[in-house]
Amino acid sequence: MRIKELNSPQNPWFKDVKNLIEKNRFRKKQGRFAVEGFKEIALALQAGFRMNSLAFVPGNVNPELDFKDFNLGIDIDLIALTPALMSEICVRSDSKTALAIFDYKEVTPKSGIEMLSVIIVEKVEKPGNLGAILRTADAAGIHEVWLCDANVDVFHPQVIRNSLGTVFHVPVRSLSFEACIAEIEKYQLQVFTTFMEDSITLFEANFSLPMALVLGTEHEGVSDRWRNIGQNVQIPMNGAIDSLNVSVAASVFMYEILRQRRIK
Repeated sequence: MRIKELNSPQNPWFKDVKNLIEKNRFRKKQGRFAVEGFKEIALALQAGFRMNSLAFVPGNVNPELDFKDFNLGIDIDLIALTPALMSEICVRSDSKTALAIFDYKEVTPKSGIEMLSVIIVEKVEKPGNLGAILRTADAAGIHEVWLCDANVDVFHPQVIRNSLGTVFHVPVRSLSFEACIAEIEKYQLQVFTTFMEDSITLFEANFSLPMALVLGTEHEGVSDRWRNIGQNVQIPMNGAIDSLNVSVAASVFMYEILRQRRIK
């Protein structure tokens, strides 16, 4: 491992990191993304993502001790930053943190799953919502998350942050609507859509079979192209409002899926 001291925001590495954090197009072009925080970095390493550089503040973090359980490799660049520079690229105000740069790779779905459970999120736009959905999907044991015609980068910093790094362990696939339908037919999934009309409650639905649940945006819900494809299912709403944040609604559904499958 090579240690490089960096004191200027004009350094090319520092400029690249800021672009990786701020620009989706730059991340995709470079095939790299930034990960902040020890837990998130550790989860990326556990999932087999390749790290190529690690930034820290000397005296606050010792990479060889803090990441002693991982073989970082001799080709890793260790970037020693000043506290001011670290705070410029990190959301966490505490300089006792680390930021790593990883190479892109897909999280491979597990093969041979008989009772496949899939969450399909249509046109998700807010990275924070996607991150929260992935965190719950990991906790509830959902097998895959499909992004239907999505407008968000899976490796956006807010997705990573809100998922607490579980984005590196939950298989996420970005698909067109047509590709979603083809995959549903391929795996013979029972489809549940979150239209209110002619719907049953999530407690009446049978989630114990191979299935896919389709969630839409908060403002528009699921688009009409999903109508008459599956069973309409809803969360009972007994208060003054008639909808939940998409990540909250997804959590309610995912834990009902988990409950039913544990009982079975």
